[in-house]
Amino acid sequence: MPATLKMITTRWRAEDPPGAAAGDREGSLMNVRERSWFADPILATMKVVLVGAGMLPIPPVDYGAVEKHVWNLAKALTARGHDVRIVNKVFGERSSAEYRFAFWARREVAREPWDVVHVHTPGVATIFAAMGPRRFVYTTHSRHWSGTSGAGEAFGHMLEKRAVENAAETIAVSKYVAQQIDRPTHVIPNGVDVARYAPRWDART
Repeated sequence: MPATLKMITTRWRAEDPPGAAAGDREGSLMNVRERSWFADPILATMKVVLVGAGMLPIPPVDYGAVEKHVWNLAKALTARGHDVRIVNKVFGERSSAEYRFAFWARREVAREPWDVVHVHTPGVATIFAAMGPRRFVYTTHSRHWSGTSGAGEAFGHMLEKRAVENAAETIAVSKYVAQQIDRPTHVIPNGVDVARYAPRWDART
C-alpha cells in the first residue's frame, strides 16, 4: 500500500460508519495497538494522525515553529511508508483559539481508528485527556521548562506538566527538557533539512 499524507482542515462531510456510535469510535482510539513505536524503527505501515494547534496553518505561511515541526514530521513519516494525516484548522491566533480548535479536532480524530495520535500543544492535550481520545503521544515544545516569569507563564508550565502526565508516551526535543520531566521521556531533537541547508562550499573564499 503506498504511503499517503492527507490534510484535514475542515469538517468532514462523510457519514459515520453504519452502527458506529460516538462512544464506539472514541473507544477504538483508546485501544491503540500494543506495540513499541520507539523501540523498533522497522514496523508495518501505521496510521498516524498529527494534531496541530488551530492557530496557524500547516504548513505555515511564514513563522510557526510547531507547525513547521508537524509538517516536516508528516513528510518524514510518509516517506517511511506510513499513512499520515494532519488535523488542523485555524480558529484564530489568540491562545483561546487552541481550545475551540481542540473541541473540533477531537471529533475529527474520533471518526476513525489510528495507531498513533500525536499531539503537540498543551491546550489540545488538556481537552483530549479530559474528553478523549485519552491515549496519545505528546511532544512538548515549550520554553517553560527553562523557567517562568509571571502568572501567565506559570499557568502555561502547569498545562505542559499535565500534558506530559496524561500522555501515553512523551517526547522532548532536547535532553535538558527531558531531565525536567518527572517521567520516562523520549528525546528526539528537532532535525535539520540538510538538503535545504547544505553548505555552499563554492561560495567560500
